[in-house]
Amino acid sequence: MRQYKLFAFVVSSIFSAISGVLMAYLDNVVVPQFVQWDVGATVLLTTILGGSGTLFGPLLGSFVVEFSKAYITPLLGGGNWVFFLGSLYILVIILLPRGIYGLLKRSSPTLAQNKA
Repeated sequence: MRQYKLFAFVVSSIFSAISGVLMAYLDNVVVPQFVQWDVGATVLLTTILGGSGTLFGPLLGSFVVEFSKAYITPLLGGGNWVFFLGSLYILVIILLPRGIYGLLKRSSPTLAQNKA
């Protein structure tokens, strides 16, 4: 199992390096503004919010995050998305450690029987 994880990490690193080289070639410049932490935090939040270790969980998490980005953020003001993102991340870690899918799986007997 460890070898598969290492292989997946190496393959994803190769694709990340290739995409970085292609972006630098396309823009003819490399600047720190290309690396935005909120994009990575959003991906991490969608995985944790939906439920890691499942295929359906991150899909559900991305729906919730994108819905909140589109409809809740304008109510808070445009610049407060990062504050909302951090607050949501803390609430999910404290209140939903297994994510939304884990909560649904615990409350529904049909989901609890399925392994996926």
